Parts: sequence; C-alpha cells; structure tokens
Amino acid sequence: VLPNGKVQVRKVYPNEIYSGDYVRTNYDEFMNISQPCAVNGAPWNKLYDMEIIRKYDVKYPPLRRHQDTGFIHRYLCYVKNVNFISHIVYTHHLNDLRKEWYKYPVDYIDCVTGLRSVTEETVLSWNPDNKKTLDKINQGHISKTIKAMELTFSPKVKYSAKERNEKVCEILVKSGIKNIKAPDFLGKYQKKICELLFAGKIKSAVRVMHFKILIEKNGILQRIK
Repeated sequence: VLPNGKVQVRKVYPNEIYSGDYVRTNYDEFMNISQPCAVNGAPWNKLYDMEIIRKYDVKYPPLRRHQDTGFIHRYLCYVKNVNFISHIVYTHHLNDLRKEWYKYPVDYIDCVTGLRSVTEETVLSWNPDNKKTLDKINQGHISKTIKAMELTFSPKVKYSAKERNEKVCEILVKSGIKNIKAPDFLGKYQKKICELLFAGKIKSAVRVMHFKILIEKNGILQRIK
C-alpha cells in the first residue's frame, strides 16, 4: 500500500506445495515477486520451522541491507517442502519515496558483496547448471553495484567530483562485476553504465548516473504533487 493509501500490488499465491529439492534445483522459478510463487526477498510474508533453524543454526548474515535475503537462502538449504497459501494475511505499507536515500548505508557495497558471498555458498551451489538462476543473480548483483555507485550522490556524504570518481572506481573493483557475465536481459541503463565503466570512462558513467538520479527525483516530486 502506497503512503496515499492506494493499493499498488495485491499478490495472491496459489495453494501449492513444492519439494525443497524442486525449489533449489529450479530456483529461477521462485526468485521474483512477479512470478506465481516467489520465495526470495522479504522474510515477513513467511512462516518458518524453528526446528530447522535451531538444528542447522540458521542465522541472518551480519549485513545492514539484504540480510533478509541471505537468511532465506540459508534456510532454503534445509527445507523439505515449501507451502504457498492463497489467503492474504499481511499488508506492507511502503515508505515515503522521499526517504529512499536514507534507507541505504553509505557503505552499501559491503552489503552487496556480502549478499553475493552468501548466495554463492547457497543458491549457486544448489544447481550449478541452472543458467537462468545464475543470470538473474548476476543481474541483481550488477544492479545493486550500480545502486552503490549512485549512493555517492547521497546527502549523507559530501564528495567532491574527484572523490566521487575515486569511490566509484573502488566500488567497481570491490564488486567484481567485471568478472561476471552480464545477462542479455540486463536493462539499457545498466548496460550503458557497465559499458562506460569497463571502458575506463568513469567520469562519463558518473554523469549518466547523476542525470538518471535527477530524472528520478523530478519524477518523485511530480507524483507527490
């Protein structure tokens, strides 16, 4: 539900039961909220078996963002079944879009790389031959890395142009996105940023990111008005 009370999404799952083996082997079918049955993302629309959590000492990774996804990935390693129900028992009220910048820590790239590490230990070990899952994970990693770069424009920090460029270079190296294969369905904006970054055109990439941020802010203001 949006801040103005409008229902943005009403997600109704089918009453289905999948084996844990099926979910792990075909994880690409369960990764996005747009899919009929999704298990990735937030922990608040799920119930868990405490015996599994205690037996295998399943814990949230120590991340300031995406720790919920990391927890779900760890938990899914051990489940025998995943049950979906059609009854809606939870309503999620979205934050004001103007607060978006303040939701992310300045060192967001540490959250991105931390989640990648957990994902490699879990999801990418379930079925290494599932290219669709790998592509979706790579897409998310690249998008989150670019988000970390965009956060160099956050009001929390006051970088000079030189400092911002240096920080973007640091994030590029830390993320390791140069070493992963970008999927064909990567968005046009992400493709353009990667093209500029990989060509060493850091200043140009930063300008494109800044332009995109300005457009988004203007769009947010228009929606608020």
